[in-house]
This record gives sequence, structure tokens and C-alpha cells, in this order.
Amino acid sequence: MNIWKSDVKDWGSKDAFHEFYQNWKQAIIDTFDLKERFKATYEEDKTAIKIIVAAPDNTPRKPSYLGFIRFMKITGEVALVSASATLELNCFQLGTTPRNTGKNLAGSHGEGIELATMAMTGFGYEVRIQASNCDWCFASFESQLHCIINPSEAEDRPPARPRRTLAGFGNRIVSDVAITIGGGLRKVERFEFLRWLGVSLDIVGFGQPLSLVETPNGDLILDHNFANKVYMNGTLLPVFGEKTGPFDYGYNITRGTWSTDRGQFENDKEAARSLCSVWEAAIEQNQEALLPKYVGLLRNRPEAPDIRCADRLLELVTAKKIWEHLLSEAGGREFYYLDKPNKVTSKDIKIIHDSLKKKPVRIADILWNLLRRWSLIRTPEEECIQQFRNSPEWLHPGLEFSDTIQQALKASLAMHKATEGIEVMFVDCRHRNIDTYFEPMSKLLKVNKRWLEFDAIHQKHPCRISKMDAEETKDNSFFCDHIVECLYEVAMRQILRRLPDTVINAEDFNNNYNELREKIRQMPRQIAIVHCLRSGQTKVCWEDRETDTFSQYYGDKTQYHVVLHDEACWESVKNKTLHEYSDPMMGDNTPCGCKQKFVPQRKKVAIFDGLYPAQRYVPMVAYNEKGTFYGFPLKLVRPVRAPSLIPERSVSPFSGESEGTMDVKSEQVESTPEEEKHWEFWHKEEFPRIFSLCTPRGEHGTTYTRPLAAFASQRLNWMFKGGQYVSVTMKSQFVPVDSCRHILRIHGIYSANKSGSQEGKILATQYSFLRRSPIFMLENALKGHPEIDEKELLLHFNDVDFMGQKNDASLIPIENITDVDFVRMDLLGPAEAVQYTVDVTEGLLNSGLFCRFAIKCGGSPDSACLMPVTHDLLPFSKHWDTPEYSSSSRLEVFDFSPGVLGLAEGFRQSGCAVRAGFGFDPVSDLTWKVRYPATVVYDGPLDSILSDFNSLRLNAPLSGAQGVPKIAILSIPDKGIEARSKQIREDIKILENINSILGLYPEKMSALVFTFPDWIFHEDAFFQFLKGMYDLLQGRYSIHLKKVSLSQYGLPQDRTVIVFVATSFCSPIQWEDVFDKNVPTDLKLPRECIGSLRFQNARGVEDSGKKSFICKYPDAEVNIYNHQTGRQATDSQILDMDSVIDMRNGPCLIQHSDGGGLLTVRELARIQGFDDDFVFYGTIERQYEEVMQAFPPTIAKRLADTILDSIKEFGSLGEADESHRAQKRRRGE
Repeated sequence: MNIWKSDVKDWGSKDAFHEFYQNWKQAIIDTFDLKERFKATYEEDKTAIKIIVAAPDNTPRKPSYLGFIRFMKITGEVALVSASATLELNCFQLGTTPRNTGKNLAGSHGEGIELATMAMTGFGYEVRIQASNCDWCFASFESQLHCIINPSEAEDRPPARPRRTLAGFGNRIVSDVAITIGGGLRKVERFEFLRWLGVSLDIVGFGQPLSLVETPNGDLILDHNFANKVYMNGTLLPVFGEKTGPFDYGYNITRGTWSTDRGQFENDKEAARSLCSVWEAAIEQNQEALLPKYVGLLRNRPEAPDIRCADRLLELVTAKKIWEHLLSEAGGREFYYLDKPNKVTSKDIKIIHDSLKKKPVRIADILWNLLRRWSLIRTPEEECIQQFRNSPEWLHPGLEFSDTIQQALKASLAMHKATEGIEVMFVDCRHRNIDTYFEPMSKLLKVNKRWLEFDAIHQKHPCRISKMDAEETKDNSFFCDHIVECLYEVAMRQILRRLPDTVINAEDFNNNYNELREKIRQMPRQIAIVHCLRSGQTKVCWEDRETDTFSQYYGDKTQYHVVLHDEACWESVKNKTLHEYSDPMMGDNTPCGCKQKFVPQRKKVAIFDGLYPAQRYVPMVAYNEKGTFYGFPLKLVRPVRAPSLIPERSVSPFSGESEGTMDVKSEQVESTPEEEKHWEFWHKEEFPRIFSLCTPRGEHGTTYTRPLAAFASQRLNWMFKGGQYVSVTMKSQFVPVDSCRHILRIHGIYSANKSGSQEGKILATQYSFLRRSPIFMLENALKGHPEIDEKELLLHFNDVDFMGQKNDASLIPIENITDVDFVRMDLLGPAEAVQYTVDVTEGLLNSGLFCRFAIKCGGSPDSACLMPVTHDLLPFSKHWDTPEYSSSSRLEVFDFSPGVLGLAEGFRQSGCAVRAGFGFDPVSDLTWKVRYPATVVYDGPLDSILSDFNSLRLNAPLSGAQGVPKIAILSIPDKGIEARSKQIREDIKILENINSILGLYPEKMSALVFTFPDWIFHEDAFFQFLKGMYDLLQGRYSIHLKKVSLSQYGLPQDRTVIVFVATSFCSPIQWEDVFDKNVPTDLKLPRECIGSLRFQNARGVEDSGKKSFICKYPDAEVNIYNHQTGRQATDSQILDMDSVIDMRNGPCLIQHSDGGGLLTVRELARIQGFDDDFVFYGTIERQYEEVMQAFPPTIAKRLADTILDSIKEFGSLGEADESHRAQKRRRGE
């Protein structure tokens, strides 16, 4: 045979046995087509060791084997028998063993039985093979293998139906293959045989690893005794680690090809892929235990063959798990980087330390390459950029410095066609080393917020302003054109890097940069819109950077273009940054219809007349040339007062006493004549008009004439038909045209000769758009409520029992309609009608017009009502929870302003129980506590008290029995013009706590009763007021407003207060039933109130001149309190006993006309409507303050009686009620 010893010079006996075992195993697998993993069983007794491969039908009584290996201890002979196998003569030609075609076998390269036989005989072992009815005997002579083949002498003819498996430990020379080793001159020793068995991982009961993870891709062996052992399909691969280094773990690979040098895979990438697939499958099974081991290899043993080529072969899912593990280990405190020469510089380490605020941690190349391949890890600079990209948008505070820079940058980018569409976003990022990042796909330029912060950006780009003490001006003015120039340069360099040269090049950038400087200098800044005292007049002011010398010589030759856009136009122009030249000969209006002025540069002021005071405007100002920059526009605002009109005040008007004299002038900061003039105008002109917007008027109800089927209006070019939904614009005396758009559901049309109208009338259910309805248009109060858009309507009603029905429809003169159009069917939704709802859902917003709230359009002009829509318009599941109150219980009152007297007193006089006072001051609120001694009081700010209730640091006041009505009351006084600005800022903040007040008890609060000065409708206060109203409407409370002129209700004072009631029941308050009953027909004058008090207090205190707290009537056996006469003031109003007292601008000290000194506390109490048994306590200053800021108890009692009357409708069923409403149907049910 052509086989020589040199072919196996490096083999040992174990290597030879490996080949015999491999062929034996493969013969069994091929013969019996085994699909499952190959397994053999180890058995040992006194005479033999057996490795058995049992057949599926094997039993102890009827053995059935597919093959076996048997070692005879006495003879030292090893036999490997495979059942029903064959061995042909040509198998002993080198490289032609049957395994040559098996791609999943080690040794398929051509090494086989012949080489193993040569090696074994070389070690002195006899090798004999019995197969195909022949004996094969081998021997080696002169370094060459020789074989003698003898036909079998046994008559071993196969039976007619041969059995494929073995019935025992013998072999059939005809049908089986048996290889025998040893037993001749050299026996196989037991220890040697056991060493040979180490080539297999398949033998159950022998040499099995203690820890092994089986996967479909192979096995991972964790037993350290198997480290650096690699098996192929359960068979050990020899001579591992000589070229690759030792493996840290053991492996059983299921796929691969072994090379002829027996030290490595024939294909290194194939071997590496097999190892990677084993690890990936194992990690998938037990990530917690195995992922740290694999990461440990990647980090600490990057040269280990276990992870060879892992950076190129591992899949993304495994790479992500590795990265997540590393991030978990880092705990947000460490940052990984690649430590390679000339790759990571000290600058990068500095970035990690200073910008990322983390500890640098080096990782190996293979781990870095793996994570970079899947874009999981970033360099320090890339991480900063990524954090910058993901930084949240920064909403700057709207200061002049930040506004101007933002506007100038947007305008600068708009100068070039390639950059004019780029959007700018300022982001909140702590990395100071990154200024901008440009995303070409979205055309979004992100800019670090520090460019908008005066101190932060001037650390890098200082100027002479930043070096001065400019705290007062640095944010509210703009002198720093150089910041805009630097930012534009930085931004453009970033854009140039990320846009191709075909879009923009450096030359274009340089040309723009030179043009930029002049346009920034011309750009208006510090734009302000100021309300003038004249109604409908507004002044727009601004500054620029031109020098005084330029203004002197050229200020009248250059012009600025000022446009005052209204709300309807603003959406279409608000993003414009570059000005187009406008011809001054165009007149006073722009093509869009807005007012405009052309003003010389020297003046910097434009005055506009004829404006609607309730409309919102925004000025746009630019140098009148093409391509100049607009100044930063204001938000939509109404014309506001000059800042000097209402300065902040903090000193009380009731302070200072020295020997009986109240020197108000020396202590009190007085209002200015401009302030008084402004408020006089507002009370007279603005307030009546604004309140009228809350009470829209209109004709309601059906007519008794037969309606027309249709009506064609030639003027409107429209055919009105019954059943139509139409969108109309109607005339209004007070409201801009854009705000008078309505949706009408037409029920009928009535001809002109029968309706009394020139063109006839339409009977229709009327809706206005909530956001544009007059009451909600007064301020942008719906900001923060994104569900309110152009799809939400406000229903107009007169009778709550027929709300939304034909019987409550509006009669609208067609002559009042100026424009009409169809309502698109997609706006009416699937029901082809306006949808009524309680909550706003995303689906509802996408489906069409909807309505949650209604406004009352009839009744007294001094009252208003807003409420959620009633039961009949909603599904049953959305109906109101109708309250049921105990008719025998006293209504409970919770006073949230114990420092303001009168309101609680009126409820007490009506029989209500005052339960608690919130915000109580134990020093100054003594009068209130003495009057209601049984009440519980809670001191401190209201928001703190409510917070303490929620956190259980305080117990809420105990409530009465179930079904007892609960009322929260609050009164805000008018402290005068000098304190009004502070009141508007601070006192009405309580409206922010409405939800906490409502949640004070588990059961719903029955009502909230608030009283306000009329300035609550002033534009400075109305936003907060309207927001509180809106929150209550969403909480399903009905809102009732009443304008009360005190002189009409028997009080001798000219003052108007606003009564605000929110009820939890769906029913308008009928003010005329109780509140407006028995109103005096004649004015009550001061003489009637205080005439009986025109006497001097005869009691003095220790000759000090001060009068006593109590005295007696001269001609009656009655004592009187708080009548300290003889007090003087340096500045006070003179009383006219026969005229009502003007208190429209808040409380004031009043002097008797005959020189008898100031009106006493008791005299003022009578003017305010207090009974004489109401005693005021505390210092004399506090007594004056309390009585003058009080809410009149007589008005409060009317209010309490009105609410009690409304609540009677909701008495518990079965309880007696003798009132005139006992048998009436509940409104709104």
C-alpha cells in the first residue's frame, strides 16, 4: 500500500483512535440515517468496558444495538463494531475514505482509516478489520503499511430477512464492519483506552462536562477542564492552540471543514463564524450568565481565538446586547473610547472630562470595531454632537437680546436662496464646545441656547457693553450686532460642511457676510406697541443702530415701513423676515387691508388711529428697502397702557396715625393724574362695551307664520333652504368681522313682509366658533388647550329646557348677513350634524365640528351665563350627575378670604353655616373670627394650605351630613388705583387653585361664589379670569356673571362689582326671581344712612384726644361701636350728603363737609350696608381698611338668597318643601 510512516510522523495513538472513532460513528449515522444528536452510553464491569449505541427498540431482554465499542480488560483488545456497514477494497487508497464527501465531518479532507491503521501499527498494536466477508490484517514493514486480505472461512451467509441491528456484542462478517486494535504482542491498557475515549463528547456517563450550553449552532462548554478543547459534532479536534493561541472555553461545533495540517480550520472565517453563532445562540438562551463572560473576552482577551473576527461577524442584536451591558456597567459615569496612537488625542480626553462630565475608559480594538460597525458607539466629539442633536428645544424668555438675535439669524439665512428655507431651532444643551448642527434632510439648523444668553455668549465674544455693569439693559436692549455676525459665520460654516458645493459655496457666503453688517445696523429693535389715552389710538416705537450724525443729516431722507397687522392677517405674515420695498404712495393700507405708515428714520414713532380696542394687533417694522430685516415682531396683543400708568404700589392707604390725625399723604403713594384719567376712561367707555360681549343679544323663538321652503338672496347670491348647515359672517357693533363668523342650522325662512325685516329672517340654531367668540377673544385664554381649534363651536341659547332645539332657535335678519358659504360635509362628520360632547378625543378632533359649551343670549343685560350643553343633547352615559340636597340641612360656607368682610356675613344672615376660613391672619383678621367664633381657621397662604391638605399635614374641616350643599366664597376688594397693578398680578392668582378648592371634599362642591372689582374685565386681568372660567366649564360647572351697580341696590356709592357664581347643576340662575326683587326705586343718599350718627363721641382715653371704641347715642339708651369721631386727614374726599359717593377707583378717606373730621368706621359701615351690631376690631387703621374694602352684606344676602333659591330645586325626593318652587320642573333635566 502506498502509505508511509512519514505520513503520520506527528500522530499519537489517540490521534489514530480519533480517526477510527470518527469513521465508526459516521458509519452508524449514515447507515441508520440518524437525525438526532449522536449519543452513546458508557458501561463498565469486571471484564470489559462497553460504549453502546442502542437502537430505539432496545430493551434489556431483547438487546438491539446500532453499534458498540468494547474493551476487553484481560486481552487488552478494543473492538469498534458498526452494524450493517460495508468497507470496500478501494477504501485503502490514500484520500478516498468514504468520509471524503461529508462536509460536516472533521477528516473529510482525505485522511482516514488507512492513516490511522499506519499509526496504530507503528505503535505496535495489531489492527484487524472484518468486513464484507473478509479479514483485513495490517502490519508495517520498512516504514510502509502492508495489508493481507483473507476471505472468511465461516459459512456466514445472510438470512433471507437479515436483521439490521446487533442482538449482542458480536459482529457479522458479512453485514457488519468490525475494527479490532491490540490483543496481540501489545495489549491496550485500560488507562490508555480511557485516554482514547477523551476524543468524544458523545459518551453519556464518561467525561461529560459539568457545565454545557446546548444550542442549535453547537455547544458552549463552560467547564474549565474542557478549556481549549474544540469538538466537531462531538469528536475532539486535535492539536488546538498551536497557531491561534489557547481557547478560554470549550466548543462543540456542528459545521466546519478541518485542514490537513490538523491545527486549524481549513477556512478561518468559517470557523470564526461557527464560534460566533455558538456564542450568539448561547447568549440568547441565558443572557444574564453568558453575556458578561463574552464581554469579558472582548475587553480583556481581544487576542483569544474564541472571539476571532467577532467584530466582523456578530449580528446587530448581539452587538446591541453587548453595548447595553457596557452602558449598564458604566452607569452613566464612564465613557468608552479607543486608545490608539494618533487616534484619540488629549483634546478628546478633555471633552470626556469637561463636556461629557464622565470618566474615560479604554476598550479594545475588536470591541470598538464591533460597536462602530453597527453605529452603536461614538467618539467623544460625535457624542457631544448627538447629545446636541437630541437636545430639547429651548423656549427663550422673550427678552430683547434673545428675540433680536433669533430674528436676525433667520433673516440672514433668508438672504440666499440655498439657505432661505432653513428652519432654526435653539436647543438646551450644556456642551459649550458645540454651537450649531445642521440636518440637511430636514433643513433644520439647531443652535446652542447660549447664543441667546447675554452673559454666556459674551464670555467667548466680549464687547464693551458686556464689560460694563449693564444688568438693567443687557437683556432688554440690543447693542451687540457682533454676536449676530459671529453666529451667522458659525452657522454658515456648519451648513457649508454639510451641503454640497453645487448648492452653496464659500464665495456666496463671503458676499452675504459683507451685506449682513449693514442690514443688521438698519434692523429695528426694541419694538413696542403703546396704548394712547384716546380710544382706538396706538403708538408703535422702535430703535435702530444708526448714529446720531446719520440721523441729523439723513434721518428725514430714509424711511421705515411700519405695518400694523390684525389677527386675521397675522398667520400669513408672521414668519416673514425680509422686507419687500413698498411705495409710500400706496396710502394708509397694505394690500392685505392692514394699516401702514412710512416714517422717517429720525422719528422712530408711528401713530395709528381708528383701531378696535378689543382686537389684537402686531407691528412689523423694517427699513424700506428690498431685502432688509424686519425687527422681531411682538406676539399678538391689544394696545397696552404705557408702563408708567400703573406703577407698582405696596403701601396701604390706611396707615399712619399721630395724635388723632391720619396723615395719608405722607405715607401713601398716590396715583398719578394719567392713571386716574386712564381708569376714568376705562370705566366709562371700555368696561360697558367689554361686558356686553359676554351677553350677546338676539331674538329667539318660533313665529306663528308658515315658513318658506327656500329663499334666494340676490345680494348674497345664495339660496337658503330649510335643513341646511351654512357658515355666515354677520354684522356686529362691537366685534371685528372675522370674529362674527357663525354656523347656522336652518329650521325655517320667513318672508320680509311677515317678519318685519327688509329681507326676511332665518330661524336657525346658532353657533359661534369658541376661539373667536367675543368673550373668549378678549385674551388668548385658551393657550395651553390644544384641543380648542377651528372645529369647536359655542351654542347660543335662551331657554335651557329647549337648548339646541327649534323652539330655542335664533331669529336672524338676513340683512345682517354679509357673507354665506356651505359647511363642508367632512366638517359635519358621519352624522352630518354638529356633534355634542363632554370630552375632546383625538377621534373627535379628526371627525368634524363639535360643541361642548353654550352661552345664554337673552335675559338681563347685566348678567351672563356660560354652561356645558344639557342632558338632552348628550348620550345617556354623558348626562350630568343631578345633585340631591337635604332640604332640612343648613348650607355650609367655606370662606377663602376672611380678610375681606361682608360676603360671609350675607350668607350668615340667610341662615347658612360659616364652617371655615382659609388664609386666616391671626393678627389682622380678628373681626372675622369674633363674628364667627365657631369656625375653623387655617393660616398661611392658600396654596400652602391646600398643599398641606393633600399631603395630610392638615386635616380638612369636617363636613356635615351627606347631601349638605357646600359653597366656597371669595371676595377680592378694590384697593385703589395705586395698588391695582399688584392686585392684578397677585390677588387673582387664587384662580389657579380652583381645582384644589373643588377637590376639598369627595363630593362635588355645590357652588363657588366669587366677587371681584370691575377691573377683572381689564385686559391685564381677564386672561387669568377667563382661564379659571374655562377650567370650571371643563369640570362641568355652569358659569353665571352678574354686574351689580351698588347705587341701584340701596347703597349710596357709585361702584360696580362683579358677582361670579359657578354651580355644579345644569341650570341658569334666575337673577330676577330673588336678587332683583324689592330693589329700591329711589337712590339712597348718605344723609339717610348716617344722619343719625352726626354726634361726637363723648368718651376720651386718658386725655389723649383719641375717642373710645364704644359710646352711647345722646338721646337713646343704646350703645354704638366704632364711632371714633374727630379724626383728621391731610388729604381726603369731601362728603356731599346728598350725592352718592364716587368709589369707582377704590377706597378713599372721606371728610365731613362741615369740618367735623373723617367719617368714622361706623359711618362707613352703614354706607357699606353693615348692621350696627357688626363690630370691627383691631387697630383703628385696620378697622378703616376692613370697612372700606368690605363687600356690602346687603348685596351678599341677596346673593345668598338667590343661590339658596336655585339649590331648592334639587332637594331630596320625598322631603317637604313649602317654597314656591317645590312643584316646578328642574331646569336642564
